[in-house]
Amino acid sequence: FGKDSDLRRWGIKLAERGGKNAKKRAKVAVARKLAVLLHRLWVTGEVYEPLGYQSRRLEDATPQAEARAAAVAEPTDPSTTAATAAA
Repeated sequence: FGKDSDLRRWGIKLAERGGKNAKKRAKVAVARKLAVLLHRLWVTGEVYEPLGYQSRRLEDATPQAEARAAAVAEPTDPSTTAATAAA
């Protein structure tokens, strides 16, 4: 049901406590919390980095991961590459 995250853990904990409608309430609560978070990021222009993101990035610093990061950082559009080389 998706990757492990703080939001997922919070929703599971919320669903475990409560009565027969706990799962329904947890779905609505997680959706609302996610909507508030996304709205806040949109309004402020911040970039979301989950807790522990920095340490996971350092652990994933394998040569393959570094190659992927370099490939993403490089422009792939030929017109952009030519404009950058000419400057």
